[in-house]
Amino acid sequence: MAWHKAFIDILKGEYDSAIEAADDCIFQSRNNNRSYELSRGYNLLALAQLFNDDTRSSWNTLEERLHTCTLYGFPFEIFRIYNNLGVVCYSKNDFEKAKYYFDLALKTLDDQIEYKQYPVLTNLLLTSIRLNDNELTKRVQLRCDKTNSNELFEYCKSIYNKTNIQKIDSFAFWGFADLVTFFKTTPYSSAKEFYV
Repeated sequence: MAWHKAFIDILKGEYDSAIEAADDCIFQSRNNNRSYELSRGYNLLALAQLFNDDTRSSWNTLEERLHTCTLYGFPFEIFRIYNNLGVVCYSKNDFEKAKYYFDLALKTLDDQIEYKQYPVLTNLLLTSIRLNDNELTKRVQLRCDKTNSNELFEYCKSIYNKTNIQKIDSFAFWGFADLVTFFKTTPYSSAKEFYV
């Protein structure tokens, strides 16, 4: 229940309340040996901290989550952690370091999991534009060409044409494809929007 409250509080922009609920989720998950919920609690805590402009706490929380996922054997969550570490770097305008973590995220992702590639590929594409890195742009485009997704193709095309560089509408933002409508209708203006 605490996870859901944190999730709703983030959607409502009530970040202090979300931080409390995520902390509660982490506490309950540890006491009940629920490692999956523990990982989700850390992710929401880091996201709420990032939205609350506390990048240092967000970074530390993600590092703790990485340790937890390694300890409890959740390799499929590690790509999200790397992606989200990249988002924290991007939000601090450290685009080289962001590129490094987005690359790590993409390397740990299975090519078959198309919808989870979407935020990482768009993050890399935005980073390549910020860095004016044409080689990275080409590499991302090649990966996008291998991904059979019309939404990904159209979105990357709009970013590449620099018509959409400040607006992110990633349907995998929370890891739930169901929220595509929410993100396509809600305007955003920073790196925080493509956190997974």
